[in-house]
Amino acid sequence: MPGRPTLEDLAAAAGVSLSTLDRIVNRRGTVKRTTIEHVLTAAERIGYHGAPVIRQRLMQGMPVQTFGFLLNPHDRALYAELAERLAQRTRDSQRVQGRAVVHYLQDLDPVAMAAALEALGDGCDAIGAVLLDHPLVHAAVERLAAKGIPVWTLFSDLSTPARAGFVGSDALKMGRSAGWFVHQLSPAEGQVLVLTGSPGYLAHGGYDRGLRAALEEASSRLDILPAQASFERDDKAQAIVRTSLAKHDNIVALVVAGGGVEGAVDALTPDQRQRITIIATELSDAINRCLKEGVLDVVLSHPVDRVVEELVSAMEEAALHGLGERSAPSVIPIEIRICESF
Repeated sequence: MPGRPTLEDLAAAAGVSLSTLDRIVNRRGTVKRTTIEHVLTAAERIGYHGAPVIRQRLMQGMPVQTFGFLLNPHDRALYAELAERLAQRTRDSQRVQGRAVVHYLQDLDPVAMAAALEALGDGCDAIGAVLLDHPLVHAAVERLAAKGIPVWTLFSDLSTPARAGFVGSDALKMGRSAGWFVHQLSPAEGQVLVLTGSPGYLAHGGYDRGLRAALEEASSRLDILPAQASFERDDKAQAIVRTSLAKHDNIVALVVAGGGVEGAVDALTPDQRQRITIIATELSDAINRCLKEGVLDVVLSHPVDRVVEELVSAMEEAALHGLGERSAPSVIPIEIRICESF
């Protein structure tokens, strides 16, 4: 559309009359919310300069909500990117006047995790969090639920029914998918090194069980070494891989089920990277680059955009209509990437 879009251009793009636009922009009368949403979408699509005014009209009467997000350390690329998307989606909400508060944990300490949850509860209407399955964390979630502050789990679920819901992919299926790729891409015999983020994450246990089950059902002769925890740290993952390579002389596959992917890869020589199948379960821009360069063979991950949309939509729904019964898990299909995906 040449030049700056006019009100007439917006009317044509939205398929509404100028009088309807006048009522929206100048607040001269009532207009259906669905019509305002439709006009705002058209305004943003054509770059109409008055789109912020339309958005303000849409926001009139919407409840003010503060959504809190408790994530793993900011220096993990996945969580820095996730926080940005969660905050943006909250601000862009067309159902509530949303404000996002993000808190990052420095390590996987259930005491600090429970305290951070309760601190978020002091100023937030709802919370989304990556949580260890631990009694202290359960207690914090249960206290928040009793106060009317719902908590959704991200990526890894909790075993307490007090949580409002879960958003992420099926851990057992992700583990089984990793096992399928190991079976297809690796030599017939050798050892498989598995790194999980923490035994406290239910999902990471699921990854490990699914991997072992898939290889057993395939009658694989691969020997899966006992899983070791990186505690989501690159330095720890690097040390585990180096020690394991020194101890075992025939590792043919490396599965990093959680954080520490970049550290694990850094522990390998160029020759080892060529002969060892490497599978990760975490996606970020940095890991995408590793895929493009052929450093990683496969990445299986929770689709971040879908996770963000499902989580914030659930929070909006609870704000507008109440939580009711605890919601069923929102299980999202696994995202699978290889170098040829680009």
